[in-house]
Formats: sequence, structure tokens, C-alpha cells
Amino acid sequence: MDRLGFFKHGLGRILETAQSMIGLKQAVNSFTEVVDEALSEIKSDMGLHLPTLDALVYENAEQAMQELQRMGFTAIEVGSYFFGKVHYKTPEEFRALADRYGLKITSAHLNHLYESPTPEEGAEQEGKEGTESKESKESAGGAEGAEGITKQVEIGQEGAGQEGAEYKEVEREEVIVAEGTNSSADIEPTSEIDPNDKWWREAIKAHKILGCKYITMQRMPAQMTPKDAEFYAGYFNRIGELCLEEGMKFQFHPTKELLEASSEHESLLDIIAAATDPEKVWLQIDSLECQMAKVDCLALIQRYADRVLTMHLHDYGTTGESGDIDFEELISKAIKLKVEELYIEVNNFTLPPINCVERSINNMMSLPSVRY
Repeated sequence: MDRLGFFKHGLGRILETAQSMIGLKQAVNSFTEVVDEALSEIKSDMGLHLPTLDALVYENAEQAMQELQRMGFTAIEVGSYFFGKVHYKTPEEFRALADRYGLKITSAHLNHLYESPTPEEGAEQEGKEGTESKESKESAGGAEGAEGITKQVEIGQEGAGQEGAEYKEVEREEVIVAEGTNSSADIEPTSEIDPNDKWWREAIKAHKILGCKYITMQRMPAQMTPKDAEFYAGYFNRIGELCLEEGMKFQFHPTKELLEASSEHESLLDIIAAATDPEKVWLQIDSLECQMAKVDCLALIQRYADRVLTMHLHDYGTTGESGDIDFEELISKAIKLKVEELYIEVNNFTLPPINCVERSINNMMSLPSVRY
């Protein structure tokens, strides 16, 4: 019997004895505080995707950490990075706060869409003449008549989590692939002056201070095509290299749109997975994104067993209460496949977020498969 099962069994026997002596109502009231205190001492191998508590973290980060410790969380995944700060605090400040409440910062969501170098930079780096596009102010450089890949570029983005963040307007730009190139791997950014390298190096170092093991990217350009997916695979390989240099691993978090296969092609996730180096790019799988894409989550993590490092336990509302996702089977499979971290995520709230988070972890902790 696991630790939680043992606790429940013992508590049940005590409650039965008390009920026979003082009545059910009084017994339940008398044991409420005891139950709360005992549950707070039970620690699961469970983390929280921190943007779930977005507003509370910004208003009172210490209270949020204190509440998560009380609930039994042991890890958090941050998801807000602006101007060198994590949830409006310096990396050192945020790390100290998490340490105070026994919470390890194991992962971070960072989103930085590929930004083309200026024509001068692109031309000098590749030794080619820059090409001006009608739909853009600048290009990555390439030969006349080359095939174009349409993408979005984040203008002035400082990085942020997918949830609770405001993004500045994006512009459409053309990325020109020179004739003779087969995929984005041929044009992945490697120059020290590449603006993407600069952004990622700074962000990765900030999150190394936090103690992160994983860096995750979720946000992607709208209306992705298979060619776009190939291009981003090269970009992900480069980000993966930069993460490995600092002792971290890079993960891609596919959303519903990238999980769905069409009649014309396989899913964009499959294209990205095939075009990325498995020693540089891993995956974070989200149960709700799979559910919405009508993809078998169990089959997906089995197919990519060697590359799935972490998972989001994500439901239509409070985790474990829709009845549409079998979290017991999912967590059991994840444990067998040695998935390293599980994070609860909630986006749709029927109660205040803090209450939904507590109900979510209690629902997950009641499952036989959860480790203690």
C-alpha cells in the first residue's frame, strides 16, 4: 500500500471509531483540521505550471509559494520572462523565494519566434547579397528565385510564457531559402551575432540561475506549413545546442494545431520530430492538447518514449474532474516510460485559481499511480 493509501486507511479507521462515540457530524468537524495538516505533510513528485496562478504570482509571489508548499507541490515550471526578470523578479530573487518554501524550479517556458538578421548581417554571414521582399522590410539573404518560407517574427519580444502574457504586434516576413538547400538545417543560425543566439543565451543564463533542467518553447507562428515546420526544426536544433552548453535540455511543447494530421501531410509535430536531432531536442506532451487534437496521448508518448521528458496534466477545467482523460492510466504509463517531471496545468477555472490548483493536486494524489 502506498503512503497515501496507508494514510487514508488509518484515517478511515479512526473516523469510524470517533463516529461510533460522538456522532458523524461532530466527528467530521473534529477531524477536518487533522486531515488538512496530515495532507500538507504528504509530498508528491508533482509540479505546477506556474502561469496557472498568474495573477496571484504577480500580486503576492510569496503567498503563492507558501500555498503551493502547503498543498504538497515540490516543483514549479515558470512561464514569464520579460527584460531579464522572471515573474517580475530577478532570477536571484525568485530562486531565493522558491528555495524558502522548498520548491525546485525545474523547468521554464520561453517563447521567442525566429527573428531574421538584418540584410547586412545576413549578407555578411552567408557571403550573399540580401534580397528585399515586397512583404517585408528585410530578409535572411539568399539567391534570386529561391523558394520562400513565410513565418512570423516577434518584434521587440523579451520572452514570455504562453499564458497571461501580452505580445506586441508581429510582422510577416519572408525567409529565403537558397536553391539547393534541402531543409532548414542548412540555414540554422550559428553566428555569434545572430539576434536569436543573443536572446537565447541571455534567457538561458537567467534560467540557469533558477536551477532549471529544462527549457521549453510552445508558442509558434500562426498557420504553420510543413515547410515552416522544417525551418523551425533547424531553429530548435540550435536552441538545443545552446541549452546543452549550459547543462539544460530543450523541449518543444506541441499544441493542438501541430498535433493534428491532415489529409495532405502528417502532423507538424511528426515533421519537426523527424527533422530535429534527438540529442538536442526533446518533447513536453500536454494531455489536453492531445485530447483536443483527438490524438491518443498514451500512443503518442509511447511513440516518442525516448524523447518525452516532461508532461502537463491538463484538463478542460480542474485537473481530473472532466472525466474525459484517464489520468491514472496516463501517469502510470508516464512512470513506466521514465518521464522525468509531471506538471499540473489549469486554464479554465470554475473556482478561484488557487482552489482549482488545490483540487487538482488532491485529485492527482489520490491516484494509485502517483509516486511518493
